[in-house]
Amino acid sequence: MGSLTPGLDLVIKHISGMECEAVRQLTAREVMVLKAVSDKPYVPNFYGSFASEAAEEGGRVVAHSANLLIGLAAGKTVHELMGLVSTRVRRCKNDPAKLQAVREWLWPFTLHTAYGLAKILNDLHKDRSHRDVKPHNIILSQRKGKVSIKLIDFAGSRLHSEGTLMWFA
Repeated sequence: MGSLTPGLDLVIKHISGMECEAVRQLTAREVMVLKAVSDKPYVPNFYGSFASEAAEEGGRVVAHSANLLIGLAAGKTVHELMGLVSTRVRRCKNDPAKLQAVREWLWPFTLHTAYGLAKILNDLHKDRSHRDVKPHNIILSQRKGKVSIKLIDFAGSRLHSEGTLMWFA
């Protein structure tokens, strides 16, 4: 778990909209997994969590929410990048030279990203399964010409010791 310092870029993941016990269980699971993987370079740092019990009805809490403090994973999701590439291809479709330039960039970038993601999943899945790998949960950024890949949203993740089937992503 990282330590909070002034000027740190954070994201607050808000979990709500479920029964109180479901929020507690989901939060506890994600906190456990984030603590276990937060030292990995492909996972944003985890800094802590706090809960709110906002509404009571007849002495019983009916609206429970939790908040996770996670380091900002700057960049774009694969989903966002796919949209940008689609737009670029549509704009270039009548210009073969520009379309070829997009292709020449896209193939190596895609292969590099797929290889990097495969290495990450191989490491991650040694003792746990993410179970929600999709374009919205993969963030890519580029710094000094190097592409960085981060996985986010470990809410559905399971440790293999919990009986998770190995073929889930």
